[in-house]
Amino acid sequence: MVQTVRGEVGPAAPGSLAGEQTIRLDSSGGLITNTFGKYYHLAKLGVLFHATTTTLVGLAPGTDAAGTAATLVLHNPASSGKDLVIYEGRVSRGSTGDVGPGTIYWMMESDSTLGVPTGTAATVVNGYVGAGGASVAKALYTVTVDGTNPRPVRIAAALFENAVANTAAGVASPATDDVGGSIIVPPGVWVGLMGHSNAGASPLVTEGILWAELPT
Repeated sequence: MVQTVRGEVGPAAPGSLAGEQTIRLDSSGGLITNTFGKYYHLAKLGVLFHATTTTLVGLAPGTDAAGTAATLVLHNPASSGKDLVIYEGRVSRGSTGDVGPGTIYWMMESDSTLGVPTGTAATVVNGYVGAGGASVAKALYTVTVDGTNPRPVRIAAALFENAVANTAAGVASPATDDVGGSIIVPPGVWVGLMGHSNAGASPLVTEGILWAELPT
């Protein structure tokens, strides 16, 4: 049986996300989605978070992704009651150092019996700036992981030899991996950005992660 669905034309005004919402159509009858940006509703709910390595000169990406050193890690405590849904990772070069060739991987350790990652706490910012709640995740940089068998999940970025002098001026966009929710970190597990690269002279990078925290 065919059912006709009707909706109002044009975007709805921002407001409460609770209760029934009217379907919105464009002038040709197409369904309007993500009217205010694809992350707007998660940010408005206060469950979207950002973390970035805050050592301004950058950090060494690492030379062995299967080792125990990671640049940036998100650890989901066993008692959190939340899943960490990863949406995006970003990698850019640090302000000093020559980047050797290699790869930045998303690495995950799913053995919750291993030791909790340790490192320097990164500042976590709620996407609903000044209004959202605190994150349950522990974001760390310059991390040591008890990763006896960390596994690569996907490639986040490629590194290449830098032929430009450190004194050269210019602006370059960071490498952005649009994970899109395809990595979910359950309680007791960590995911992180770990490099497998040539050491170069002094390879340094800056990294960031965007994620949401949703009930398990």
